Amino acid sequence: FSENLVEIDNGAFMGTGLIGEVVLPTKLNTIGSHAFYFINEITSVTIPASVTTIGFGAFTHCDSLLNIYVASENSTFLYPSVLLCNYFYFGGLHLSVVFV
Repeated sequence: FSENLVEIDNGAFMGTGLIGEVVLPTKLNTIGSHAFYFINEITSVTIPASVTTIGFGAFTHCDSLLNIYVASENSTFLYPSVLLCNYFYFGGLHLSVVFV
């Protein structure tokens, strides 16, 4: 991702071949709905402090995703349950939210 990226559009990476760790740029403020929908090869996502909006289901069905890292300075997403219920949907997976 470009370090100057401030918004990821709805469905931008839906079904693409992203693999491994996704570290979002520090200037990013918006992740659109279903932006990373159905990318089974993502194992972790790092959300910077600058992100204030995540669209519904942004990471739905990313079945290999195990860890979500949120910058501790991010005051928008202080509650892991809100992140998990609104933006991530997993059928029985054990997912951890870590503030870094």
